[in-house]
Amino acid sequence: MSSSNKRNLSSVSTDQTDCGGEFVGKKRPRINLDFDAKFIASSQDDLDIELLRIQNRRLAERHNHRLKIESELRNQIEHLEKKQLNDDTKLYVINRYWNQLNEDMRLLLERFEITSAPNETNNRASSIDANSDSTDDENEDSRNESTETASFVRQLANIDKEELDEQLEKRVLLSTTAVSKVLKAFDRIVKRNEKVMIALKECSTECSVKSELSADEKDSDTIKSPDRDNDDKETLDLKSPSKKKYKKINLDETVRELNEELTKENKNLNNLVTSLHEKYRTITLKHNQLNDKIESKDFEIDELKNRIDGLEFELNKYKIREQRLEGHLIEAREKLRSHQDHGSSNTSDTSEGISSTKIEDLKLELEEQKEMASSRLVELEQLNNKYKETLKLLEKYKIDLQCLPDSVIKESAEFKSLQSHFSVLFNESMQLKTQLEETRQQLSNAKNYHIRQIEQMEAEELTLQKRLRNECIQLEDALAQTRKEYDVLRLEFEQTLTANEQAVPINREMRSLITSLQNHTQQLKGENSRIKKKLKESNIEVGRLKQIIEQNGMKVCCGGIVLPMNKNPEINTNESTDTTKISVGNSQNIKSESGTDSSNDVKTSETGSCDQEIRKEKAKGEVPTSPHQLIVKNSPSTQNSDLSDVYQNPESTEDASMAHRSHSSASSIHRKTEDIRELKSQLKKSWESQKEMRLLLDTFRSVDKEKRDKVQLIVGEKKLRSELEELRQHHKKCLDEKRSSSSFDRRMSGSKFDEEHRKINKYEEIIKELQKNVTIHKQQEEALLNEMEVTGQAFEDMQEQNCRLIQQLREKDDANFKLMSERIKSNQIHKLLKEEKEILAEQIVAQQNQIESQNQVVRKLEEKERILQNTIALSAKELSFRQQAMDCLRRKAVESTQSSADLRRHLDKYWTQIQDAQSIVADKTSAWQQEAFKTKRLHEEVLTLKRKYERAKKFELAATADEVLQEEIRELREELTCPSCKTKRKDAVLNKCFHVFCYDCLKTRYETRQRKCPKCNQSFSANDFHRLYLA
Repeated sequence: MSSSNKRNLSSVSTDQTDCGGEFVGKKRPRINLDFDAKFIASSQDDLDIELLRIQNRRLAERHNHRLKIESELRNQIEHLEKKQLNDDTKLYVINRYWNQLNEDMRLLLERFEITSAPNETNNRASSIDANSDSTDDENEDSRNESTETASFVRQLANIDKEELDEQLEKRVLLSTTAVSKVLKAFDRIVKRNEKVMIALKECSTECSVKSELSADEKDSDTIKSPDRDNDDKETLDLKSPSKKKYKKINLDETVRELNEELTKENKNLNNLVTSLHEKYRTITLKHNQLNDKIESKDFEIDELKNRIDGLEFELNKYKIREQRLEGHLIEAREKLRSHQDHGSSNTSDTSEGISSTKIEDLKLELEEQKEMASSRLVELEQLNNKYKETLKLLEKYKIDLQCLPDSVIKESAEFKSLQSHFSVLFNESMQLKTQLEETRQQLSNAKNYHIRQIEQMEAEELTLQKRLRNECIQLEDALAQTRKEYDVLRLEFEQTLTANEQAVPINREMRSLITSLQNHTQQLKGENSRIKKKLKESNIEVGRLKQIIEQNGMKVCCGGIVLPMNKNPEINTNESTDTTKISVGNSQNIKSESGTDSSNDVKTSETGSCDQEIRKEKAKGEVPTSPHQLIVKNSPSTQNSDLSDVYQNPESTEDASMAHRSHSSASSIHRKTEDIRELKSQLKKSWESQKEMRLLLDTFRSVDKEKRDKVQLIVGEKKLRSELEELRQHHKKCLDEKRSSSSFDRRMSGSKFDEEHRKINKYEEIIKELQKNVTIHKQQEEALLNEMEVTGQAFEDMQEQNCRLIQQLREKDDANFKLMSERIKSNQIHKLLKEEKEILAEQIVAQQNQIESQNQVVRKLEEKERILQNTIALSAKELSFRQQAMDCLRRKAVESTQSSADLRRHLDKYWTQIQDAQSIVADKTSAWQQEAFKTKRLHEEVLTLKRKYERAKKFELAATADEVLQEEIRELREELTCPSCKTKRKDAVLNKCFHVFCYDCLKTRYETRQRKCPKCNQSFSANDFHRLYLA
């Protein structure tokens, strides 16, 4: 049901009660009501009465539903309150033990510092600067711990979830740092103990060795032999150092004994400190428990105050309601009286008697309830007075806690620890003084150094700015120059591109041809060198043959004919030069064909001479058909073969000469036919080459001079190759002829001598002809030699031209490549310069911003330095005041330590007595309160029983049966009502004692952990009570 409906219903009910009879005339809203089927309205009043009855029934149902919801909500609230109390107690316990842990860690750290302080006095001067910051941090951490842990639980109610997580993390960090510090201190002490033990072991070993040495010396002194009388002086001299060693050993033993005593005292002191620490821990735990209880009681008091306020408000509400009901009762009584006055006379006396008895019973019940209420009010007033007294005591205790006396403070362990801590801090403050002076000096030095650095930075900035400006100017000049050079190179490159676009394919072909020709020329040079070697070998063989012929010529003397020996050198010279003439003539002819038009004229003249020679030979019977055949005919190989036939075997017979002639004639005919065929094929080739050369000439005339020279070189190289091949073939033929002549000579060695006489005549004729031929051949050789020299010079010139052209081409290619690379580099440099210019501009802007920011930083630092100087001056003044106060406090601390030691003993005694008395008083007061409560309840029960007894007596005296029945009904109702709450019906039974109560009372007792029967105080559990359903 919504709150708006409840408000409407409550307003309707109040209007009904206040207005009474005026309710009829008011207009009401339409309400869907379920009337009884038997109801028949005779008038408007009956209808209104029935409507009011239905509304009252609905309101009663809603009221019951509301009461149920309220009871459920109350149960939930109670359950949540109990849960909150449990959580609060858990939090108090956690907080208490956490605080105790932090306090224990702090005390352990102080204890470790105190134990490590006397052993580290020598190294403290060096470690003060490093540990001053850590001590300050520890002090700050301890202060933060004390402040945070004291107000930790109080702040939980007013803290958000995120802040709570942050505070818990801080607290956990504090405890972890404390534990880590304790562990570090413990490790340091363990290491120190290990070092001490090692040193003691070393000392013990040294002492044992020294004691053994001293014992040996004593034995040697006591046992003296007669032979050692002369060595007494030496032993006396040796005794003095042994005595010194013995003294040192005694000192070590004394130091060791003192060390053992000190260790024992240290152990005793440590045990004492641990026992005191345990006592302090228990006291602090108790103190924290009491503080937690006080806080919980404060919360409970606040809650009770709120409840009292709520109950007072409800009391006022119920009082107003009672006043209204009393007014309504008075009105109802007046109406009854008026009805009785105007009523019928048929009302019986029994009804009057019953109503009067009911009224009397109600009055009696009212009086009883009033008495109960008055007794409960008295109890409430007593409880209020007790509550006020406890509040006063709490305020007194709080004031006492805030303003503790000096004796208690001096006797506390915290004061003693603070006192010891104060002495340490005093020494540290003195050290900090010296450090402060040093830091001031360092600050002044740092200031001066900082000012110098700033000046240096400004000077460097100015120089850098000047450098940047000069570099920018230089870069701009360089950019302008590079642009000009770039424009010039671009124009040149465009020109070269246009020129190279046409010449690129030709250049490629020429390069490939030049490379191939170079390779061929190298091969030809190698072949020429081989041919020269072979020529030399052939010349040597010719000389050898000449010698043989001379020897044979001297022996042959037939018919008075002696062969002239002076003609042989001419023949030799002719023979030696003919081979060169042939090769040179061939090369000259080939070069003349490849060169120009004049070469063609030479060729025609040579062909004419060849034709003349062919005609002469035709007259003789030999028909040469080509100029090459003439050369072969007049060649020294043929002549040599003839001469070899004549002069090699002078002792051959005529038969051999005839066979030789026939054989030579057949071989010559066969050779001539072969030569004719070859010459025909060569003529065809020459005509084809002429055609090609003409075409080439036509093309060369349209081409540049450089390309013409290159082509001429290529053609010359081709012709040289062909000449080389011909020379090779000719050389092979010569070798074959020599072999055949040598074989023939061997065959003809056994011929007759007579045929030689016949031949001599013929040979003399042949010699004459040969002399003529020699003269002709000499002229030809001279001409050929001249031509060879000319062709050699031309060949060398052509080679030089080739080399120059190749170098020029390479230089041009290199220049083109260089130009391209320079252009690419210039483009890249231009781009890089642009980027560098942009970067430099950005850097200049950034440096300007940095300079401005640095200037601002410098200003801020100067302001900070001024503020720091002022703070340093103020801190120096504060330090002087604090030192004075510390001196005063130190004097007081010494006096308080003396007085606290005496007072502490007395306090311990009194404290134990007070604790015993408090425990006894608390037990007695609790027992007395329980007995007083029980007596009050018994008195109330006695009064109720007396009243019941009086009523029972009255009913015995009563005459009518109705009164007796009503009394029995009332007694039965009282028996059926719950004895603990006296409002609800009995609907639950305890299985152990079989006492009957209402289910709500037992449930509340179980939830509030008052698990005892209200009558017999027997304990019960959750399974020991169940519901009853009474009909």
